Amino acid sequence: MRILFQGYSTYAQNKSGGVQVRMKQMAYHLRNAGVDVDFFDHNTTDISQYDVLHIFSLNAEHYNLVSYAHRKGVKIVLSSIVTLADGWKIDLFLSLVHHPVLTLYNMQQSILNMCDAVITETPKERDFIRKHYRIVPSKLTVIPNGIEPQANVGREYISSIVGDKDYILCVGRFDQNKNQLNVIKAMVDSDIDIVFIGGPVTDGDKYYQKCLATAKDKRNIHFMGWVDNSSPLLKSAYSNAKVFLFPSYHETFGLVLLEAAVAGANLVVSKSLPILDFPSLKDCTRINPDDLYDIRNKVIDAFGKDKDVNQKKRILKEFSWKEVVNQHVELYKSLL
Repeated sequence: MRILFQGYSTYAQNKSGGVQVRMKQMAYHLRNAGVDVDFFDHNTTDISQYDVLHIFSLNAEHYNLVSYAHRKGVKIVLSSIVTLADGWKIDLFLSLVHHPVLTLYNMQQSILNMCDAVITETPKERDFIRKHYRIVPSKLTVIPNGIEPQANVGREYISSIVGDKDYILCVGRFDQNKNQLNVIKAMVDSDIDIVFIGGPVTDGDKYYQKCLATAKDKRNIHFMGWVDNSSPLLKSAYSNAKVFLFPSYHETFGLVLLEAAVAGANLVVSKSLPILDFPSLKDCTRINPDDLYDIRNKVIDAFGKDKDVNQKKRILKEFSWKEVVNQHVELYKSLL
C-alpha cells in the first residue's frame, strides 16, 4: 500500500506548524506500521504510482491535483482541517448555483465530492462540513490528531525565565483568534507569571505589537517568541507549567492542548472549542474568551488546584498515535 501526502503549498513555512507536525508524525508512525508513505514533489512525483493521495487541509489550491488524481483512478483522502466559522458564507455562495464564476466555496465543494473519504478531527467539524458543503455522511469519518508520551524535562531551561515560581503557559501564533490580548488584559496586574510562546505570522505583527505594548514593563508576563518544536526550552515549558491556557475563539482541533495535557498541566480552555467534545477532556475548566473577569477568576482558580495525576493516562488512551494510525490504515484498506 503506497500513500502520497500533500499539504497546502506553504505548510512547511508556517512557524505555528500544526499541519507540518501532523503530517510528519503521521508519516513516521505509518512507516513504523509498515505503510509506504511519500511526500508529493511537483517535479518528480508520478501520482499514478500510488494507491491513495492523502491531502491535508481543504484548500482551493488542491483543486487541479485532486481532479487529476480522480481522473487517474487514485483513491483520495482529505483531512479537512476546517475552521468552524462563517458557515453562512458557504451557504450563500453555494446557493448561487447559476453564477458563472467558480468561487472558492464551489471549488472546495468539488474537492470534497471528488474525495473517496473525508477525515475530520472532531464530530463538530464533521457536522459542519456535512451541513454547509452538503456532503453525504457516509463519506465523513472522525479521526482525531495523535499525541505521544512526552519525556519530562527539568526546570533548568524554563527557570531562566520564571525562576522557581509556578506559571501559566500559552502556546501559539499571535492573532486576534488566538486571543492573547484578552489574557494579558485579564492578568496583567496579577502576581502570576504568564509565559507566551509563539510570535506573529505574516499579517499578525500589528496584533503582536499591541500585546507587547499592553504588557509593557509588567514583570509577570514573558514573551518567548517562536521556539522550535524540538527545543528543550519548549519541552521544559510544557513539563513544568501549572496551568495551560487555551483562549482561542475558534480552533479546528488544538494539538498544543494535548501536548500540555500529557505534560500534566491544569487545562483552561475556551468553552466553544470542538476538542472539548472528547470524553478525556470533559473536565477542563471552560472560559468565555470575551469575558476578562471570567478568564481571570477561572485561571486563578485552576492555578490554585493540584495537578490531576490521572490526566495523562486518559489522554493517551484516547489520542495515542498507535490508535490514530490504526484508524487511518483501516480507512485506507477499506478504500482499496
